[in-house]
Amino acid sequence: MQAMGHDPVDTDTLGARCKLDAARLSGILLELELAGRIEVLPGARYRRLE
Repeated sequence: MQAMGHDPVDTDTLGARCKLDAARLSGILLELELAGRIEVLPGARYRRLE
């Protein structure tokens, strides 16, 4: 969540910040989305809700 920041971020940028591969990052993002902690925006960008 800290690496996400407070502005919308795309998966490439987030993956580079976290040093995670795409598969692992996708799993984490899905978990966070289902928990209501982030939302998916157009263009495969994510925004934290907290």
